[in-house]
Amino acid sequence: MLSSDRRAQRLRRLTWQVRAGCALALAGILWAAWPAQDSDAAFRPQVAEPAFTTSPRPRVVIDEAHVNIHTAGGRYRPFARLLERDGFRVSAAEGRITPELLRTTDVYVTANALGYRGAAQMLTDRLGLERLVHFDVDAFADDEIAALSAWVAAGGRALIVTDHAPTANAAQRLAQAFGVEMTTWWLEDAAHSDPDGGNTATLIFSRDNGLLAAHPILDGRGQHERVSRVITFTGQALRPGPHGVALLSTSPTAREYPYRASREAQGRSAAGLAQAVAVTFGKGRVVILGEAAALSAQRIDVPGAPPYLMGMNRDGIDNQQFALNIMRWLMGVLP
Repeated sequence: MLSSDRRAQRLRRLTWQVRAGCALALAGILWAAWPAQDSDAAFRPQVAEPAFTTSPRPRVVIDEAHVNIHTAGGRYRPFARLLERDGFRVSAAEGRITPELLRTTDVYVTANALGYRGAAQMLTDRLGLERLVHFDVDAFADDEIAALSAWVAAGGRALIVTDHAPTANAAQRLAQAFGVEMTTWWLEDAAHSDPDGGNTATLIFSRDNGLLAAHPILDGRGQHERVSRVITFTGQALRPGPHGVALLSTSPTAREYPYRASREAQGRSAAGLAQAVAVTFGKGRVVILGEAAALSAQRIDVPGAPPYLMGMNRDGIDNQQFALNIMRWLMGVLP
């Protein structure tokens, strides 16, 4: 006869198996519903002056344990390749955030984590039910948030990336642990958007329009690494909080909306907020981005039209240098 402890262990194991099965089923449904969108296989990142050329090279782990849309082997594979060119060792983090995992990590990266409830919320949103169905979405447990914030405070480094709802809701409490508030709404700015794409949520942050801050991440190690123009592709706004500095600032004309298809009257001003924030937290550093595709290199194939390139593979922007400078600042290569 099984003891109560063994029965509890079996029940916990079965619960996780059921959750994993549900997550896989949801992922399959979502994948079938989305446009043909994937990493651009033709993108080959090059780094002229790698930052890390001697051993031991810093280790980056990219989260794959929280039903993430962007993973080291998927939509963030171009980002992982870029980091490898810069001298980082990159691996996937397939388990929860624990002190044991962080002990052998130099930079922890999580991008568009959903969690199981977030995956269910995304499915309902895709079905047009976002106004009717609202799950309590949170991808990270209390002990994970406590472990990551304590590690950063002691000198660790993290990159937290998430789009608008529902991924924003899934990472909202994690960002709050570092003093950054995610609004979770859809950010747009018709006056500072990409005129070629016709999408007011594809935002331009440049030195010309005054929406890039003065910060080592945007200055790099010299003129050749200076970031002058960054484009983001449909995300949310952030409030930097007491420890944060806005890197990509929203303009006086920026607006945000609760749903993708919202009436203008439902919107509100997003002036004076940010879409990227650098945080000094205790002895450590964190960068939080309110849009994930900016650090990817994706290709969307549209029948009868040229492919749409989204991320570091776009010509005429500095998203690749922005990504490198973020990671170098986290590591202390930039002051």
